[in-house]
Amino acid sequence: MFEDTLWIYPHPDTTFTLSFDLPIAAESVVEDNIYITGLSGITLEQVTSYDIDINRPDGYPANSTIGVTISHALLDTLGKEFDGDGDGDPSGTDDDYTIYLKTHYLADFNQDNKIGGTDLSVFVDGWHNEDGRFETGPVNEDYEEGASNAQFILQPDDVFDIEDLMTFIRMWNFCADSLNGCDETLVLLATGTGDNGSLTTSYDGTTLSLGFDQGQMPAVAEFTLEYNSETVTLGRAYSDTLRAKPEKSILFEKKTQDPNLRNQVLAYLESMDEDDDVPWFIHFPFEMQGKDPENIVVHYAYSVNGQEVLGRKEISVAPIPEKFALYQNYPNPFNPMTTIEYAIPEVVNVNIVIYDIMGRQVKTLLNELQEPGYRSIKWSSTNAAGELVSTGVYFYMISAGQHHSVKKMLLMK
Repeated sequence: MFEDTLWIYPHPDTTFTLSFDLPIAAESVVEDNIYITGLSGITLEQVTSYDIDINRPDGYPANSTIGVTISHALLDTLGKEFDGDGDGDPSGTDDDYTIYLKTHYLADFNQDNKIGGTDLSVFVDGWHNEDGRFETGPVNEDYEEGASNAQFILQPDDVFDIEDLMTFIRMWNFCADSLNGCDETLVLLATGTGDNGSLTTSYDGTTLSLGFDQGQMPAVAEFTLEYNSETVTLGRAYSDTLRAKPEKSILFEKKTQDPNLRNQVLAYLESMDEDDDVPWFIHFPFEMQGKDPENIVVHYAYSVNGQEVLGRKEISVAPIPEKFALYQNYPNPFNPMTTIEYAIPEVVNVNIVIYDIMGRQVKTLLNELQEPGYRSIKWSSTNAAGELVSTGVYFYMISAGQHHSVKKMLLMK
């Protein structure tokens, strides 16, 4: 024997091979002489004099250790019994030999003993392509501890449906419980990692949208957002309805104890035509306190055509006011500099003009198209010619689309 411990994926099509040093008599290759304890119904195929393929069409229990026993009654071509202990003296049941098979978790397609984003990508690709190798249901739950220990026995039916989806979700949730030790770590990339997937972003005042400026949008992507939880409230993400109906997407989360991190893994079960122009992949409810922009770091990972893409991008998200506003300047009174703040909720041309107490125009501070946000501009007590104006009462008026507002200020020298 070349090995006494084997790892296999628990799909009924999985076949493993026993290799012997001596040629084995074909007539002794029967289930009485080679068997799995507690799991009947294996098939044995002698592919060479030295090699025997073993398969169990009814499947293998996942997350289990099962014993394959070779009886001393297995004969070589000279009629000698199997010498299990290798002492050169076959001696009955003392030479029975057991090989232990360890089975991976169901849905652990990359066989790293974790359930994560890579497994989800493989599952979704299998769903899109109706590839039975990556089915996860239906399952038999009667083996040992069953569902409580994820010891499912896969019994695929060549149909991707809700049973496959629910089993994958059960496996993700099983591993999301850190006590089970099969949860995958969050994607967190070091400073200096490039924006390799060309992340695109947009914020409309309530929602932060993320997408990729790529020729082909991935079906599965993972995001970890770093933010200041004291000033930002980041809600549970949701899928893009132009990309697929909500029921055709699944959203997972990798847990973290850090209140300044939020992880989401989103998959679309509905394939997208290459010609579809859908800019956004995922949306986050996003609320901010105050008027200052917030710095957010987005870590992401996805794969397209088997190529993994990892990226990191730092973005600045500026709050967007709900309505137009002009605020009182500060300081007030002032000499010689003051600041005027205002809020615009939409893209609009903004015009700010200073007038004296007689209503004469002193200076145009601003006249340009601006994006929505909280803005400010300073006045240094000069007129249009750049000359300092005299002490007195002045007015500043803002015009932004249909909105107009005037406030008074006092220059004291």
